[in-house]
Amino acid sequence: MSSTCNDCGKELTIGDFPFCPHGSIFSSRAQHFDPIVIHVSHDGQYRFPASTDAPVPAGYRKVEVRTIQEADRVSREVNAREDSTLRQVQYQSDSSRAATRARNRAFMNNLRDRMSPAGRQFLDQVREYQEQKDRQRENTRPRSTNFHIEVFANDSSNRESHSDERTGWRSRKG
Repeated sequence: MSSTCNDCGKELTIGDFPFCPHGSIFSSRAQHFDPIVIHVSHDGQYRFPASTDAPVPAGYRKVEVRTIQEADRVSREVNAREDSTLRQVQYQSDSSRAATRARNRAFMNNLRDRMSPAGRQFLDQVREYQEQKDRQRENTRPRSTNFHIEVFANDSSNRESHSDERTGWRSRKG
């Protein structure tokens, strides 16, 4: 029993199969992709150029992401840094809002004794409304920046098909 290598035409016998001198005769299962270019500064900041051949800014070095594992690592690092920034911004916003609410409550408490019963009832309703809005804000605020590399985040289930000569994709699934 023998087989022929599609690349070089060498006849392969049972002992050789499936390896030819240049490698396996089977095609690679993983789809290869052009590298993703990232510019990294000396302090670890990332820049994502619009083109792979964009000039590298001063103080940065060019990094080519060639595997899915490298892309996942970059995504994790960017998410960790950006999520930390997000938490700091949210903390500052919450602190500022709490300080403003405390000043406003103290001011309204000074006026409460001079208010009519309807005014006091309205004040209580406003406070309830503000507490409800704070709970909603807490439940709907983003927990992560969710940075991702688009090409790895989409698949045929959530991406529009694109058919052209380069991709060889069909317009519709067959």
